[in-house]
Amino acid sequence: MGSHGGATAEGQRHVLENLGMTEEILGCEIRASMETVKLGELENGLPILMDKNAMQADGIIAINRIKAHNAFTAPIESGIIKMITIGFGKQDGADSCHTHGFGNMAKNIVDMARIKVKKTPFLFGIGTVENAYDKVVKNRSYCRRQIRRA
Repeated sequence: MGSHGGATAEGQRHVLENLGMTEEILGCEIRASMETVKLGELENGLPILMDKNAMQADGIIAINRIKAHNAFTAPIESGIIKMITIGFGKQDGADSCHTHGFGNMAKNIVDMARIKVKKTPFLFGIGTVENAYDKVVKNRSYCRRQIRRA
């Protein structure tokens, strides 16, 4: 979730609860933490950070809503690749990706996601595409190979 929920584990649990996602409803444990592990660095020196709990999982499935970003326009604004980089990077990963500003962010997002998919138990992603009225208009799945070629 990157910095959502005030960049705290408790805040991120609250965000999920407000979306109707609780342990009872999902039938599984929710492990919210801001801890990350470093997977490496980009050529520009930025650290590539990944959620510690996700790294300990048997497999990672990224699920998110895809819609236009409200702060900038780029080929990748809000999707599976951004979820892998920013969301699974937690606050520290989001800070790392944003370090060199919006002009470099799209490239950093893609480069970090490629490395994360290669070095983690990432299985696949599911994106729900929304229109301007926040209505789901399409669902799309992405396999590991598609992410690595992005």
